[in-house]
Amino acid sequence: MKIHDFDEFQGVTTELVHRYLNHKGWCSMPDPDLRLLKPSYVTVSLKNGLAEVIEKIALIEGRSAQGLLREINPRMRKGMPSQAARDTHAGLWVGHMGGEFPSAMIGYWYDDGRFTAGMLIWDACKVAEAAAAKYPCAFWPCDENGNKVRWPTDANGVML
Repeated sequence: MKIHDFDEFQGVTTELVHRYLNHKGWCSMPDPDLRLLKPSYVTVSLKNGLAEVIEKIALIEGRSAQGLLREINPRMRKGMPSQAARDTHAGLWVGHMGGEFPSAMIGYWYDDGRFTAGMLIWDACKVAEAAAAKYPCAFWPCDENGNKVRWPTDANGVML
């Protein structure tokens, strides 16, 4: 299976990879796209493309590319999904609201503004975002069994 085929690859950015590399102790080189792992002095170049660099990091760290992608690109997006995303994926969404008492729910968003009984998290997140994001929310579309599915995209494959 190619890296591009993993659902976890959807939405991976250079910034996400840099954040991961910084967290793992990789050093920046004079070229901002070149990173160095000390003390083994292994380098990766982001100029080779995200898929290739993820494969190389996974090989260096002795782990699967999919496992690495799951750490680099958690499949929950902060904030409310755009109206276009909700319109495109009219099915279930899994939501998580952080804060003092974190919670997660799955439910439907209806075009006319109605929610399923368990979907009060949408309203709670709207309130939380209005209150300077004291309780951050994150969402991802899922199927009827609660399994995460690909994020809705436009005709060019850009996440909505």
